[in-house]
Amino acid sequence: MVTIENYKHENDVTYLWLQDIDSGKPVSEVKATKVLSNFNVNAQIYDSQCAKGTV
Repeated sequence: MVTIENYKHENDVTYLWLQDIDSGKPVSEVKATKVLSNFNVNAQIYDSQCAKGTV
């Protein structure tokens, strides 16, 4: 199975596309969106709170 890396993040813009799971080749057009909040940081905080039972 191919490792799927179907996004790229530059500055405040995230680019996302669909890829074939077997070949890893893109199968959709690239969509771009401006990120309004840093999801990774928020997700890390949430995961930490969840693990501690403080959500």
